[in-house]
Amino acid sequence: MVVKNAIAEYPTLPFLQLRFILAFLVMAVLVRRLPTRRELLVGLAAGSVLAVAYLTQTLGLSLISPGNAGLITGLLVLFTPLLDRVFGVPLKRRTIVAVIVAVIGIGMLTGGPSGFGLGDVLVIVCAVLFALHIVLLSRWSPRLSAAPLAMVQMGACALIFSAGGTWTLRMPSTDVWIAIVITGVFASALAFYIQTWAQAYIDASRTR
Repeated sequence: MVVKNAIAEYPTLPFLQLRFILAFLVMAVLVRRLPTRRELLVGLAAGSVLAVAYLTQTLGLSLISPGNAGLITGLLVLFTPLLDRVFGVPLKRRTIVAVIVAVIGIGMLTGGPSGFGLGDVLVIVCAVLFALHIVLLSRWSPRLSAAPLAMVQMGACALIFSAGGTWTLRMPSTDVWIAIVITGVFASALAFYIQTWAQAYIDASRTR
């Protein structure tokens, strides 16, 4: 709801730009060193996926209710093992059943094909990308330091959103600044530092 209210009065790309610039600065203060070459490469790749995921989620949130967006985004718990299968992880029968049930659930949630709109499609794409982000970190982050890797991911998002958002950037209102701080510090910098650290020790399916 915080994000939906913010983007109702402020452009999406500049909002994401400021959010991830703040997240990057917070991580830079915590890390206080340059990333290694591998941390940089992995962070840029994972961060690019993350940026597109947040863009589709935020655009989708402007078109559908926060409740529906949250439920559909939660489908990442199903997409994660499906994408993990690409890396050779066996697909369990219960996962296939869960996917079928989830598809039926989305149909009921959106009112069937006729009620399935652009916002729903964007949030489903977002869920797939979040799942891909989890899988990539589970494969690439072991033996890498979590904080620099999270910092590079935040920096990649900031660069991507700055490329598209700078042209419409303007001074946010107090309410928008509050949303930027909440999402930038807690939902981005700290959350992805914890996720990146955890992903180095557990496989993608267990992250669900």
